[in-house]
Amino acid sequence: MNTGREDRETLPAEVQQLVDALQSSAAGDADEQLLARIQASRAAGVRVLVPVPVVDTESAEALERAWTRARVSVLVAGVAATALIALYRPITAPSAVNIAPIAASVPAASVSPASPATDGVGASNAMAELLSPWPRVAYAQQPAGGRAGPLPAISGLNADRVVPGVRNYVRLSSNAYHDALPHELYEMAVDTVRLRSQRAIRIVTTKLGDRALGRASSDSLWLDRVSLRPLRRRVDLVVMRIEQDFTDSSLTERVTVVPVPTRARKRDTMKVPFRWGQTVRLDRRRLFVVSESMLRVVLSALPLRRDWRGSIGVLEGESKLFALGPSGFRNVRVAGIDTVQTFSGRFETWRVELETGGTPERWSVSRETGETIVTDGYYDVSYPESRSWLVGGFREMNRLVPVRRTR
Repeated sequence: MNTGREDRETLPAEVQQLVDALQSSAAGDADEQLLARIQASRAAGVRVLVPVPVVDTESAEALERAWTRARVSVLVAGVAATALIALYRPITAPSAVNIAPIAASVPAASVSPASPATDGVGASNAMAELLSPWPRVAYAQQPAGGRAGPLPAISGLNADRVVPGVRNYVRLSSNAYHDALPHELYEMAVDTVRLRSQRAIRIVTTKLGDRALGRASSDSLWLDRVSLRPLRRRVDLVVMRIEQDFTDSSLTERVTVVPVPTRARKRDTMKVPFRWGQTVRLDRRRLFVVSESMLRVVLSALPLRRDWRGSIGVLEGESKLFALGPSGFRNVRVAGIDTVQTFSGRFETWRVELETGGTPERWSVSRETGETIVTDGYYDVSYPESRSWLVGGFREMNRLVPVRRTR
């Protein structure tokens, strides 16, 4: 127990009295009544801290110096990880979770963990989460019995319904500190190409703000022209390149730090500082959906109808660029019919719900063309509420009569 201030000055009198009282109460052996109380509290899941006096000053000072060095090391590692996460934030995110704060003082017995099941979400490894440099958000306050298992895999895809063209979107996000504000403006270009000798659909997603600032950032994804399964993905993020190759049952990722060219040296002749890679196993029974842009294309190719439902494969975890976390699933269902009013008119849409924990994401998909006009849901830890609007590239012809807003 530390009995002084870090600057070695004397503690205030009232604080010193409290320290003396704690030390005197901890100096002797705990009586049976105190011991029984501690054991009962721990059995209930409450952490109990017992003050212990420090009698060896030299040992205490050595321990404090070692602890200071450890804190500095952890701080440096944390700053590096945070900088990488902040620089390369998720671009698109179909997968998300419902977050709810869990106080440390709440007894463990009062929180019902998700029950492990085949293809379901089991209890997380607390130590692995603690040591991981990447932020993870767990499913919180799950209903009794845990998360539901996967629905049958989606089927009946018709790639002919995927129409080439350029669509523009604006995303607005909000959190506890401000209402919905413009977050990003991005473009999704869809065309048909050949990837080596294979016919493919290519989706290129570009943040227009980055392009206006002269930053070379883009997300290119190639899908099989018939099955819409992902074949290859390449993401360029200024000084980093992420390349992913897919089979029916695996994802192989290579991440390379791209050298910044100078006048004296061209990029092609510069050595790569470092690179790393990994392989993730996928469930071949379900179509693996890589990004939000891919989900837009997949929804346009599905035969949506009342009570339609199915499941897709995704990667669990918060990162939407890197292959972090195991392969998982998301259930998707048509929950009803809505109308959406935009600058271009009022349209009838399917209300498609994407399972993301306690509160599902809502995707408003045009009943006429299959275009996703609005998405409502989670973006990341900083912006739990986000809405994305289609603002350019409409193909809808059947407009409904506009309805005045209620004041």
